[in-house]
Amino acid sequence: MPILGRSVCYRMALPAPLVLGEWVGYTPLPPGQARRALAVMWRYFIANGGVEGGRVTQGYCGADLRFLDEYSGQGSCLWSLRSLVTALAHPPDAPFWRTPERALPIEEGGYSLRIPEPGWSVVGRAADQEVTIIQESAKTAATPPPRDYGTVARMLDAMAAAYGLTRELGGPWRPMNRGLGYSAPRYSSREPFCGCAPPAR
Repeated sequence: MPILGRSVCYRMALPAPLVLGEWVGYTPLPPGQARRALAVMWRYFIANGGVEGGRVTQGYCGADLRFLDEYSGQGSCLWSLRSLVTALAHPPDAPFWRTPERALPIEEGGYSLRIPEPGWSVVGRAADQEVTIIQESAKTAATPPPRDYGTVARMLDAMAAAYGLTRELGGPWRPMNRGLGYSAPRYSSREPFCGCAPPAR
């Protein structure tokens, strides 16, 4: 899965619609494939620091506040549990649990498709299972480096939080890296912009 968009808080919830499809009468994937999508996503983020000390971290892989949305707070990562909650809501005898895991499309072969609404070309390469999203409407030719969350900004955030004044003082003062997460010309599952290790084969 190419890393694009918001923090791990939301990304870990991504399989929820696939897991829930059987319940709502529309199943975009067979139950075994939906379960495979859930398992692969959680394994990837757990292996790359997405869960530490029994808690979901805030960032992409591991705690990294450079990529956390400014409105996110300490409880925001509870949103990530939506994919697990929808899975565990299935009774033990449901097809979601009884059906063996089934390979994802990239595990079965390469593909290329275009999604006109966001202007994406999505390419899956079978040789190394890389999936790439190319944004046709991107205004830049290269991905800029992320802005840092500097010492002064961290001190201001800590002081405002200690005195309960974050909102009154217009904080937090995290760097604006939204453009990096949404506007790059290319996103690859093998080369995440945030520096996570590529997924293990």
